Order: sequence, then structure tokens, then C-alpha cells
Amino acid sequence: GHRAMSETFWWAVFATATYPIGVPLFMYIVLRSFKVPDIARKKVENATLHELLVLYHDVLDRALSAKIAAFVGGGTKNRKAAVVRSRAEMMFSEATQGADGINLERLLEYLSEIGISGEHVF
Repeated sequence: GHRAMSETFWWAVFATATYPIGVPLFMYIVLRSFKVPDIARKKVENATLHELLVLYHDVLDRALSAKIAAFVGGGTKNRKAAVVRSRAEMMFSEATQGADGINLERLLEYLSEIGISGEHVF
């Protein structure tokens, strides 16, 4: 009886002492063996790059949209919607040159023709 209780007591003392160090150490070893910190670092770098690209695109898109809106007349508050719509339809008609659609090269060429060009377009 006394010997079994003594073994149990010492086992409890050993487990209590090693658990706070052993479990985190085991987890650290497992995480390092699967290279989790490297994977996490790469994911953060990729996410940061993606957000920078999205921000860059948003800024450029706003600048181009503002130039097109100013050309069409969307930037002035006193223009009537019908005037803006007709001007936009005229732009599309000129840009497509009678075709049903437009490709990127023709769009960029047309924007350049009407004076909407620069580093944010090309």
C-alpha cells in the first residue's frame, strides 16, 4: 500500500514538473520539423505583396477613372445624365469603330488619341 502510494506520488511530481516544459517543447519540435514558421512567414510576405498590388491597382484605377469621367463629363455636377450618357456612347462608338466590342490594344490606343495617357494607363 505505502510503496504503491509512494510510486504514484513520485510519478505525479515528475509529470507535474515536466508537463509545463515538455508539452511546449514537444509542440515546438513538431512545428519546426514541419517548417511551420517558414510557411507562416512566406504567407505573410505573400499577403503583404498582394495588398500592395491591390492598393497600387486601386490608386491607378481611380486616376484613370477620374480622367475618363472628366472627359465624358461625369466630373461636373451640372451636366445632365443624358449628356454624359450620350458622350460615353459616342466614346464607345469611336473606340470600337463600329465593331461589337473592343480589345485592350484598341482601348489604350483610343485613350491615347483623346489625351488620356500616361504611366497609369500603360
